[in-house]
Amino acid sequence: MTTARDKLQYAGDYTIEKLKIHTIKGFFDLSNTMVQLDLFENIFSHAISGSLVFVDTDNILINCPIVGQEYLELKISSPGISGTDAIDFSENVLSVYKIGYVNDISKGGQMVELHLISPEFLKNQRLRVSKFYEEQSTDQIIEDLLTNTEYIDTKKDIFLNSTKGSRNILSPNFHPFDLIKNITTESNDELSSNGEVNFHLFFENTKGYHFKSLSYLYGQPTNNDFHVGDIGTIDKTKKELDSLERVISHERVNSNDMLQNIVSGLLGSTLTVHDIYNKKYDTYTYNYFDSYDQKFPRIHRERSNPVYFNDIIDSKNRTVGDFENSRIHLMSRSGDTKNKFYSSSSSTDSGGDISSISNGSNLLARRAKFAELTGMINYNIKVTGHTSMRVGETINFFVPTVGNPHGQGRIDKYLTGVYLVKQLRHSFYRSPKKHEVAMSISKDSLYSSLGRGDIEEPKRTGNAFVTRLLSSGGDYGGM
Repeated sequence: MTTARDKLQYAGDYTIEKLKIHTIKGFFDLSNTMVQLDLFENIFSHAISGSLVFVDTDNILINCPIVGQEYLELKISSPGISGTDAIDFSENVLSVYKIGYVNDISKGGQMVELHLISPEFLKNQRLRVSKFYEEQSTDQIIEDLLTNTEYIDTKKDIFLNSTKGSRNILSPNFHPFDLIKNITTESNDELSSNGEVNFHLFFENTKGYHFKSLSYLYGQPTNNDFHVGDIGTIDKTKKELDSLERVISHERVNSNDMLQNIVSGLLGSTLTVHDIYNKKYDTYTYNYFDSYDQKFPRIHRERSNPVYFNDIIDSKNRTVGDFENSRIHLMSRSGDTKNKFYSSSSSTDSGGDISSISNGSNLLARRAKFAELTGMINYNIKVTGHTSMRVGETINFFVPTVGNPHGQGRIDKYLTGVYLVKQLRHSFYRSPKKHEVAMSISKDSLYSSLGRGDIEEPKRTGNAFVTRLLSSGGDYGGM
C-alpha cells in the first residue's frame, strides 16, 4: 500500500527512517530532535565523515554520558523518486568520535553537535600491517586489507577494478589505508590494451568502498542531469521532479590557472630516475598534449579536446606543453625493485607481467592527471538533493551562456557535458525541512574543439633598451 510518505511532496523532501545513537546505557532516538545532519564524501578520502546537530532536552550528554565512543544508526530516504537508494547506515553504523559545540538554547535544553566518521577509519588508525604479499595483484591485496579480520574487517560493499600482473609486497608496519594509497599509484586495469594506462583512486561513498580508475569513472553512465533554468511546467509532480535537475547556485573555481598548471607540471614536466645500484639514470618527459593522443584513449569520456590551444606561442615554435623543465622531479631506486616494498618493476619496464604504471613517463602523466582535477575545469554547484547522489559518479551539467550568445545558442558548447563528482556534502535541515547537496565537479576535456589560431605573444620589434646604472654620480638613466 502506498502511503503519503511514499509520494513526492516537494523537491528536497526526505524521510528519516532511523536515527539512533548507541551509548553505554542503550540507544536514544534522535529523529525528532535532529536540527541538521551533514555527510561528506570525497574521492581523495578513505572515509565518510559528517556532523549531527540535535536538541538535547534529556541531558543525555551527561547522563549517558556521551564521550566520543558512541555509534550512530542512520537511514534516510527520498520518497517518491524511482530508482533512488536510501543512505543506509543501519547495519554498518557511523562512529561518534568528537563532541563539537554545546550551546544552551533554553533553561531546559541545549544544542549539541557530534562529529561522525566511518568506524573503519578509526580502526585503520589503531592497526598496522606487517605482512609479505607474494605474487598477488593490487585488487587482491586491497580486498585482503579490507576484509581480513586482522585489519579493517569491513562488512560494507566493495567495488574493485581488476588489475594487471602480480607483485611481491612487504608492508613495513603501515596503516592499512596508507598501504592501499601507496600501491594504488602503481596499478593498471586488467582490461587495458598495450600502451594504455589507467590511474586509480580508492575512496568511500554511501554505497561502499571503491577502487576504480579515472577512465572507468569518467566512462560510466551519468547519474543525473543538471541545468540552470526556470520552471517550465504547471503539473505539480513534474514541477518538483524538474526542480531536482535545477541548479540552485553554481560557481566556476580554480579553472585554467596557467601559473598553477605550469608549477604543478600539468603542462610539462621531467622525471630523472637515479639507479644507485647500477650507477645509471633515466630521464622521462611529459607534454600536456600527449595525454590527448592514442596513448591514453579511455581517459577522455566524450571528445579528446584539450583545454588549451595546441598552437605556437613563441619564436621557437613551442606550445604551452613544450616546456618540460618547468617542473623537475627526481626519484631514486636501487637495482631491480620488483621484489621490494610496494614497487613493482624497474623504471624502464614497459609492461611485462606487471603494470606499466611504474614507467617514468606514466608517473608524470599520473601527476599531471591528478593536478588536472584541481587546476582545470571545476565548478562548485548546489542542487536540491536526493539520497542516490554520490562522489565518484558522473553527471551531465549544462552550462549556460551569459550575455549575447552570438548565434551559438544558450548552452556553452565547450563547458557543457560530463563532469566527475569529486566532493559532495549532503545537508538535511529540520526547519525548513529540506535536503540540499553541494558538489565539487571536474571536467577533463572540452566538448567542442577550440580550433586553431595565432596566439603568439605580441612583442615590439628590435632589442630591449638596456641602461647600466652608476653606483655614484647621480646618473639615474634619465629617470
